[in-house]
Amino acid sequence: MMCRIVKMIACLLVAILPSVSVSAEEAKDKLDRFVLDLASMRAGFVQTVIDANGTIVDESEGTMSMLRPGRFRWDYTLPYEQHIITNGKRLWIYEPDLDQVTIKPYEAGVGETPALLLSGDSSVFERFTVSELEITDSDYEWLLLKPLDQESGYESIQMGFDENGFKVVRFSDDFGHHTQLEFIDIEANVTLAEDEFEFQEPEGIEIISDPGQF
Repeated sequence: MMCRIVKMIACLLVAILPSVSVSAEEAKDKLDRFVLDLASMRAGFVQTVIDANGTIVDESEGTMSMLRPGRFRWDYTLPYEQHIITNGKRLWIYEPDLDQVTIKPYEAGVGETPALLLSGDSSVFERFTVSELEITDSDYEWLLLKPLDQESGYESIQMGFDENGFKVVRFSDDFGHHTQLEFIDIEANVTLAEDEFEFQEPEGIEIISDPGQF
């Protein structure tokens, strides 16, 4: 379950929507602006997961912050508390209800997942084909990203932008799950302290990690 949550951090899809590909060069330009113009971000989010039968199987919400390069945190508050934090070297998954934290190297924890889209690693976009989408009845402009790696575990990513910038990510995985992550109250290029992306293990907590990884 934790691995699926990490993979869904940045990209989720509610339904497969009809789309028409247009200029790949225009799409690449838009994606480049997203990478270059957004150095940091703080926002609330609402996450919805729908299974292959069209049934809502998970709804959650919380707050997130991101500081490029490589640092982000996702603080789930509903329906239960969970914190996913990385400083670009280590990734912590803290579950207060279980009184435990799982620690992984950054690349092992995030790997080829869509979470890299918000990490600030511009090379990640070399791992996708990028096209622009025309989606009926949408207030957003959309980009479609298709992973070049057939073993990535997901089929496509859609990124929605309005006149103020990045707003929605939609993700479809290989198991037929469709998830949407919608951002609210976005603060772009806000000042964030680096220690916000560090995790101090509470005394007595169970730590799950491979000592050989660090």
